[in-house]
Amino acid sequence: MLPVFGAEDDFEEGVIDSDHQEEYWEAIKQHQRNILSTAEEIAMRDWPSIKYVALLTEGRPSTEIMSAAQRYEVDVIVLGSRGRGGVTGWILGSTSKSVVEHCKRPVFVVK
Repeated sequence: MLPVFGAEDDFEEGVIDSDHQEEYWEAIKQHQRNILSTAEEIAMRDWPSIKYVALLTEGRPSTEIMSAAQRYEVDVIVLGSRGRGGVTGWILGSTSKSVVEHCKRPVFVVK
């Protein structure tokens, strides 16, 4: 059984058995694509002069962020500070903390 995050309405009782894992992950990815699309629409409408890269990837968030920043040669990485990690995430958030500590590019952290 897998816990359901995000599109719970598509699944009964909030858990998924192993026979429905593929359907579960596809629903989660679609939910994330919808969120990203909405964010892109807002960015284009409210900040049309700012260039950005919007990506949906799989992997450890800090690693994926730093890899994309290098690949696209970004000027600055903007991250939120509200993490959901354990003890290391109390002050800054584990993803933000890792990117700030290890990334070679400028990082702007927003609370």
